[in-house]
Amino acid sequence: MKNIKNIFYVGMLALCTMSFTACSDEETYDFPGDPYNHVYLQDKGGTFTFVHTPISSISTLDLTLPLYCNHRVTSNFIAKVEVDNSLVAAYNEENNTEYAEIPVSSLVMENTEIRFEQGGLMSVNELHITTNEAINELRDVNGYLIPIRITAVEGENCKIVDKMSTTYVIVNVKEDTDNIYDDAADELVTGTLVSDRSGWTAIVPDGADAQAMFTESDDYWSGRASAAGEELPVIINFGKPYTFDGISASYLYYGYYTYASWTKSSKIEISGDGTTWEEVGILSNTNIIQVFYAPVTAQYLRITVPAPSSSWSSASFSCGNFNIYAK
Repeated sequence: MKNIKNIFYVGMLALCTMSFTACSDEETYDFPGDPYNHVYLQDKGGTFTFVHTPISSISTLDLTLPLYCNHRVTSNFIAKVEVDNSLVAAYNEENNTEYAEIPVSSLVMENTEIRFEQGGLMSVNELHITTNEAINELRDVNGYLIPIRITAVEGENCKIVDKMSTTYVIVNVKEDTDNIYDDAADELVTGTLVSDRSGWTAIVPDGADAQAMFTESDDYWSGRASAAGEELPVIINFGKPYTFDGISASYLYYGYYTYASWTKSSKIEISGDGTTWEEVGILSNTNIIQVFYAPVTAQYLRITVPAPSSSWSSASFSCGNFNIYAK
């Protein structure tokens, strides 16, 4: 009887050992018994924009894209990626779109050979895509589609997951008639607010002291056009030339509420001598921060507030904290 019980216990121990081994295999591989490193792309292509202005062309395309493995890499290998324009037509047909193919020569592609190292779940380097000066010619109103595809893997026990080997990047194209963003773009300003504005002066129609425009206190300057139906020009002299890519204007009302100084459709101009003026753009919004597509260099800035539509009111401007985002 003891022998029978011993055989029973030995058998149960063997079954438990086999079960433990199977569980360990499932933790190591997505598919039990499959030793391959399956490589794939997550669908994170994203949407970007090319903006063409009279001054320059700007691209928001700055894509960083890693690759992934279905389990911890068993041995080092390389995956290769490329832009595959042969996929554009099929994408358009399936999604009822009309995106154009982007010339690969207009793209700057870094790290098209993606490295995986043993023990990792994600590549140790990432594909990086930006544009070059050829963006000036990329003006198709339908926008562009950039299909990014894993084309090959080099190393032992590597496979591409075919259904997850491609991601798509969409680039919209916009034409803007001036150098000021139409919509809020605070996060795109790259300059830094000027800390010392002691040498700045403001020139206003009534000759009043408007130095309160350059403080951060409760005080502010407020002025109106001399008559109803007239524009109100406000000129700011920085005392020296600055290069800047944004302007900010606000005032603190009764010490509690911060308001933007801007009136929609105000004209922004710059000058090097205070005599010859160059238009930067017309304001399409009244956000405190107005951002330029491309930096400008000037010593003078002129704000022209438009005349109100009503015949009984006059153009006005209130400001207690005017500043620029200097480069």
